[in-house]
Amino acid sequence: MLTLYFHKFFESILIFIKQKFFFIFLAFFIVVIKIISGCEINDTDNSFQPRILAGESKSFGLGVVTSIIETDENDIPTAIGVVFTSATLEGLDTTNLSVTLRMPQTVASTQFDHIVVEWNPEGHSPEGIYDIPHFDFRFYIINEAEQNSISGIGADSIKMYRQPDSQFVPKDYKMIPNSGAPKIGVRFYDTSSSELKVASFDKTLLYDFYDGKIVSIEPMITKSFFETKTTFVGDIKQPEKFQLPGFYPLQYNIKFTGSQSKNTVALINLTRR
Repeated sequence: MLTLYFHKFFESILIFIKQKFFFIFLAFFIVVIKIISGCEINDTDNSFQPRILAGESKSFGLGVVTSIIETDENDIPTAIGVVFTSATLEGLDTTNLSVTLRMPQTVASTQFDHIVVEWNPEGHSPEGIYDIPHFDFRFYIINEAEQNSISGIGADSIKMYRQPDSQFVPKDYKMIPNSGAPKIGVRFYDTSSSELKVASFDKTLLYDFYDGKIVSIEPMITKSFFETKTTFVGDIKQPEKFQLPGFYPLQYNIKFTGSQSKNTVALINLTRR
């Protein structure tokens, strides 16, 4: 009788253990499935690499400069820029050098029409600030014909120095006196920039205006900064409104890729305005 009792007792314990382990296993299985499902979603989200399309390439110094546009998985533009080999910084003499690069032909079009890369061996005005060797990267939102028509001569000087409405001028930006130049317009600089206070100029971003309208966004970077092979990301101050709707950058970056010995200057985080 006692033997039968212990047999049933141990049988009950065995059934209990089996049921408990079943539920533990079931719970474990559900957790594993959730983790796997989560990984698949994350893998999908992280697997997409931005599409980078190359535009026009031209010789510059001893290297080559190329326009690029970056898009997301929906072909929405996220960045535009210029890529150039390190050799571009070599073979530059004491004369100005300028090239115009057309943007890539793609469905991911922006209001930016072309890019001008210019080497200024002696810099430009204002004296004591930007009069050191540097590069201008002008991202134009007007076409080449409109750009070439900017002269600042005679009656055109009125358009050159026409003051834009304040809603189209970013905070802290002011017109640089007597900075009007043919094919460029008049430059506006950020009066809170470090080069206007204590530090010497190595990188900055200007807005160029003509006839009261923004015609280009212009990062300016010294040759010596590129030679440090430093990566930099800077915020771009925004006006309340842009006259021309489109994708405008929230930041700009300067990037050195050592494995490919190349530099990139780009307007990034394009946002529809």
